[in-house]
Amino acid sequence: MNKCLIYFKLTGDFDPNEVTEAVSLSPTSASVRGSINSINVIPRTSIWEYGLDQIEADNIDIYNLCSELISMLAVSRDEFKVIRQKLKLEAVLQIVLWIDCCDTLSLPSFGLEEEVVMFLAYVGATVDVDLYKYS
Repeated sequence: MNKCLIYFKLTGDFDPNEVTEAVSLSPTSASVRGSINSINVIPRTSIWEYGLDQIEADNIDIYNLCSELISMLAVSRDEFKVIRQKLKLEAVLQIVLWIDCCDTLSLPSFGLEEEVVMFLAYVGATVDVDLYKYS
């Protein structure tokens, strides 16, 4: 079974609550630079993330999942752009795939729909894809 995690994140030296207020959307995860989190890791930057729950399936459609996430964020696209520029934040669409090496499973389909690319370009975000294999 393949696994996938997709989220949009902002990183930098900032108070995540300021982003939450600006975009009127509660993050699925947030941490403040220098704080100790539940696994005793001290983040080097502050992080504000909004993402989908981890998906586990034989067939994973990245096109659809990215579109689903961006449709949730798109209502605040102007606010994301303004706060990213104001606080000098890095914005990233993060896609993490764990691919089962089983020969009988198909590989996840991968791509980005036009509305996803347009949103990322508008807010000034990049895409980071991490691929891991397991058996």
